[in-house]
Parts: sequence; structure tokens; C-alpha cells
Amino acid sequence: MAVWSYNDCINHARGNNIALRQSILSEESAALSLEKAQGEWQPSLDFGTNQGYSNAPWSNGSSNAYTSNYNLNASRTVWDGGKRESAIRRGKTDVERLRYATDNTLRNIRTEILSAYKAIRYE
Repeated sequence: MAVWSYNDCINHARGNNIALRQSILSEESAALSLEKAQGEWQPSLDFGTNQGYSNAPWSNGSSNAYTSNYNLNASRTVWDGGKRESAIRRGKTDVERLRYATDNTLRNIRTEILSAYKAIRYE
């Protein structure tokens, strides 16, 4: 049985603590939401195509028809009442808040591990 150092305990907790993992995932999710909100400033471009073929054999001859439709749409929101700016501000605040929450969770884990480590090691 190997003796664990305090750093070994911290590293193990970083990789296996569920609360810390949830906090990190929440932080990553908020970062993706912020990226999406920032992407709302970009124009949208849509392209579509439709191909068709029809064969109609009749007694007086056959008829083949090929159809092709293409469309290209571009749009850009000029004014949305400040929703995009508000979403970006909220996203930045959420990312920062969740980063602090993750740091706080890790700090609490370190404190709990230090307390347990001292109790085991020095008693």
C-alpha cells in the first residue's frame, strides 16, 4: 500500500470529484453559450437545392422532365432591441461567475483534504 502525499490526494480529487466535474462542465457550457451569443452578430447564409426527374410514358411517346431548383438566402439582423448585446453581457457574467464557483469548489476540496490529511497524518 503506497503512502499518498497531500499533492497526490489533491490530484486524485481533481480527477474524480463529482462536484468539481459538474462545476467545470457548467463553466464550459457557459463559454459555449457566450460563443453562440457572439456569433449572433454574424450574418446568416443559407443554400438549398432540389433535384427532380419524372418519366411519363404515353402511347404517343414518352416524356422525361428534369427539374432543378437552387436558392441562396442571406440575412443580417440590423436591430433587435439590444437582445444580442444583453446576451453577450449575460454570457460574460455567467462565465466569470462559474469560473469563480469552480475555483471556490476546488478551494473547498483542498481545505477538506488538508484537514483530513492532517488528522490522519499527525494524530
